[in-house]
Amino acid sequence: MVELGETAVDPEKLRFQLELEFVQCLANPAYLQYLAQQRHFDNPALINYLAYLKYWQKPEYAKYIQFPYALHILDLLQHESFRKACASADTAAFLHKKQYYHWEAYRARSWQNASTADLESQAGFIDSTAALPDLAVIKPESVDPNMINPT
Repeated sequence: MVELGETAVDPEKLRFQLELEFVQCLANPAYLQYLAQQRHFDNPALINYLAYLKYWQKPEYAKYIQFPYALHILDLLQHESFRKACASADTAAFLHKKQYYHWEAYRARSWQNASTADLESQAGFIDSTAALPDLAVIKPESVDPNMINPT
């Protein structure tokens, strides 16, 4: 029953959102260290849940992940030795450093691959809205509802 002021939430959509959020949290080395230090990785139910979450690596789910590094961590968490190592501050610092260098290299590559027009647009030298489509032309039936409300 929905109380006054609350909205009904589709349980499947809520599950999707919660699992997505949890998988993305795995990209945070401090969170991994916390889970390990609090001995959550000793819980067989969590280990089974981590194995279950591997479905996020399928393309139809991975496209919603904002931090793809989390999918690599999810793979590593399938190994007991990695789960134990996560309790160490050195491991958290190492993961943080690797993540930093990954993003640094990614940004450098994206700058190298950016066209002059892209750079000028980002710098505000040209009207970047000129290339936007006229929204009045888009027909509602041409919009995929799964892109708006993924289930």
